[in-house]
Amino acid sequence: MLAGIGGHSSGTAGPRSMYCFSGVDGTIIWRLPAQDAVGSVNWIPDVNGDNIPDAICGAWGNGNDEKVYCVSGASSGVVYTPLWSYDCGGDVQSVISIPDVNGDNIPDVVAGAWSDSVFCLSGANGARIWAQFVSGYVVKVVAIPDLIAPNTPGIGVAHWGTVF
Repeated sequence: MLAGIGGHSSGTAGPRSMYCFSGVDGTIIWRLPAQDAVGSVNWIPDVNGDNIPDAICGAWGNGNDEKVYCVSGASSGVVYTPLWSYDCGGDVQSVISIPDVNGDNIPDVVAGAWSDSVFCLSGANGARIWAQFVSGYVVKVVAIPDLIAPNTPGIGVAHWGTVF
């Protein structure tokens, strides 16, 4: 199970983290500290070749941390080095995994941020595949399966005042 925990101050002490809990007994398997709140978490099929699903999160809060992080699902303890991160230039409110769109056979990531933009990132290394300005704080992104073609989703975007 994944959870994002928030806070309203800088630093990496305390709860400002993405947590992975055991679904059996609730024990903490690992946590990734962030500079402030982690408000969106999701799983992504294996991106690092170890055959274990990985995790992504969006960080936000007070302009301290505006990144998407990807963490190995095989991690343990406190994770100080994620597989990759990407700075979206605004609080990241929503992250999802999507089927591979850049041809490397690794699932990719879509993130919505308060930089008025949606980003598609390589699941392999976090490199930006594309970005789209949507003129408003993005609060939610969702994949619309097979909208473009089989195994190629469309992306629904909700932001303050408009749905695209």
